[in-house]
Formats: sequence, C-alpha cells, structure tokens
Amino acid sequence: MPPHTIAAFTQTVTEAPDIPDALRALSAQLDETARGLQVVYYAFDARRQVVTTRYTQTAGGFAASPFEISLDHLPPRLRKDLVAGGALVDFGEMSSDYLRFFGMQDPSDALLLVQGIRAHGELCGLIAIREPRQRFGSRAADKITAPVGVFALAVTLCSEREARRQAEEALEQILGKVHEEYGRSMVALQGELQEVKRQLTADGIDARVAELQRAAFDAGERARGAASRLQAVEQQVATAVAQLEKAHVDLSRQSEALRNQGNLLHRIQRLITESPATSDPRSVLEEVRAAVASEH
Repeated sequence: MPPHTIAAFTQTVTEAPDIPDALRALSAQLDETARGLQVVYYAFDARRQVVTTRYTQTAGGFAASPFEISLDHLPPRLRKDLVAGGALVDFGEMSSDYLRFFGMQDPSDALLLVQGIRAHGELCGLIAIREPRQRFGSRAADKITAPVGVFALAVTLCSEREARRQAEEALEQILGKVHEEYGRSMVALQGELQEVKRQLTADGIDARVAELQRAAFDAGERARGAASRLQAVEQQVATAVAQLEKAHVDLSRQSEALRNQGNLLHRIQRLITESPATSDPRSVLEEVRAAVASEH
C-alpha cells in the first residue's frame, strides 16, 4: 500500500472521536485492501476478565450491543497471544468453531484473525476479522497487519480520551460540591455577621445588656435558693449529730449498768456456791445483802 495512503488512514483513524468512527475508517481501509472481510470489535472488562460489548457493522456504521464471553474458553496458547496483544492471532483450522464462539456471521468456509488491544497495561479490547477462504492468492493477514495496528493505536487514544473525560466529569462533580458547600458556608457566615452588626448597634447593645442583667438576676436567685437549702441541711445535720451523741452516752450508761449487774450476780453466785455446806444460811444471806448494798 502506498505510504501516503497509510499516512492518510493513520490521521483519519487516530482523530476518530470514538470506537464506532474508528471502526468505520478501518472497515473502509480493509475494503480497499481485500474484499469480503468482516470486522467486529469486542470491548473487554479487565476487572471482570470478560468481553462485555460487541460492535458490529450495520447500515449506518457500527453499533454496540451487549455480548458476554470469557477468554478462558480459548486454547491456552491462543489466549496467551491475545492477552499479550500487538499481533494478529490466526485461528487456522479452528476458525469455524471460534467464529461461532465470537458470534460472527456465516462461520463456514472462513478464517478467523483476532488481535488483542492493550491500554494502560491491561487488555481493553479485541479486533476480530473474518477472512473468506481463497483457493489462490495470498492471505489477507499479510495486508491488514498495518491498518489493524493503527486501529489498535486509535483504540488506545480513545481509551485515554474516555479516561480523561471521566476524570474531568469527576473533577467537575467534586468542584460543584465544593462550590455548593462554599456557598452554604458563606450564607451562614453572612448571617452571623449581620447578627454581630445588629448587636453592635445601640439598640443591640441595650438588648444584650438587659439580657445579661436578667441572666445575672436569675443566677443570683438560684444561688440564694441553694444557700437556704444548704443552711437547712446543716441544721438538720447538727441536730442529728447531737441526738447521736446523746444516744451514745445513754448506751454507754446502760452498758455500765449491765456490767455492774452481771458482776453482782457473779458475786452472789460465788457466795452461794463457795460457802461450806455446814455454814449457817443466815450468815450467807447477810453476805448477799452486804454485796447488794455495796453496789448501790
């Protein structure tokens, strides 16, 4: 292909604003290179590790539709080559089975070429090309490598633009929230400023002084009430202490009297139990009377 044609195609496809426009440019370029090629693009979710969207050609260009498959169903060698990206992978004799797997039309008597496209270090998409089998002539793979490589670059640029657009939207949302919060804060501060200005006027100062005087009077009334209650409590405590002291004195006296009575009974018991059996009962009785009299 002449260099200027590749240069023109490169400029067109890399300036495409989105994937469908880049696919239209690629399809037009491939039609000039080899007839009968079918081009399909698959968006890949690196986080979930599945294909999520398929872009197929329609009357108006290329349209996206949901399409979910996992690359784990591919042979390990082919899967490894696709994830690595950068080169067309020829499915060869297995093309019929995997044309069906990728949902491409008329899988019979055709070959499948797929290239993985990486962006930001991860697989982001797959470009699949259905090539009709030919009895004579060279394979289309030899002629489409350069356009497909340029398209992969365009996908990377589109991915970067989309990431930048999402970042700008996120930044706008953050700035919007910051401005909204700033507006609320300014309204609140303005209200507080107006209140301070109002209080600095003569009427405002008089009202503030009156408010402070009322607060001081209420505080004094509460203090006087608390002092009265405290004095009543102190009187109650003093009375209770005096009564407690008197009760202690009475208890001490009663304890002394009980001790004396106990001693008297002990002495009487000793006089009765220790007197000889031959002693005169009257003498014993006199001793008891004397002991009782000595206690009074």
